[in-house]
Amino acid sequence: MASDTKFDICTRALLMVGQPGVTSFSGEDASTVAAANFYDSTKRQVLAAYPWRFAMRSTTINRVVANDASQYSGAYELPPLLIQVRRLRSDSLVISPFEIFGNQICCDSTFDTLDLDYTQNVNEDAMTEWFVELLEMKLAAKFAMVLAESPSKAGFYTQEFENLLRRSKFIDSLQDTPNTAEPKTFITVRR
Repeated sequence: MASDTKFDICTRALLMVGQPGVTSFSGEDASTVAAANFYDSTKRQVLAAYPWRFAMRSTTINRVVANDASQYSGAYELPPLLIQVRRLRSDSLVISPFEIFGNQICCDSTFDTLDLDYTQNVNEDAMTEWFVELLEMKLAAKFAMVLAESPSKAGFYTQEFENLLRRSKFIDSLQDTPNTAEPKTFITVRR
């Protein structure tokens, strides 16, 4: 895992567009203001883009009183650092459809608890090197527009982000057992 801080990540992204780095988010210079305003939301956006293995969590969620805005019969409280719901289930039964209302996930379920697989907002020390590089590219694209006022640089870093996203997804997918189809199943069904 990477041992970078958010300031290290922002500094490298800022240096890519020719701007000075940052050591905190409390200054008033343009680089610091941009880093403070873009870092957290950009990190959440990139985390939501894919079910990154390092950010995946599973938990059991409890039934609560349904939100008034919900048309569903069941409501369950979501974990506080949730970025994206990936799967909702009870034992082996996948629960679908569902909707999120505020801090609740609502569905037609009568179970007292459900299992939730989700992407969590993680600290920088939990991020992989390929994810950090990806985040830096996304930040560089934003900083190029705001600080360098260069649409061509922003376009370049956006394209680099897209290329890195494909590569990072592939590398991350190797962190899990591949899903394979058993040929024997198909033969049995045909007979």
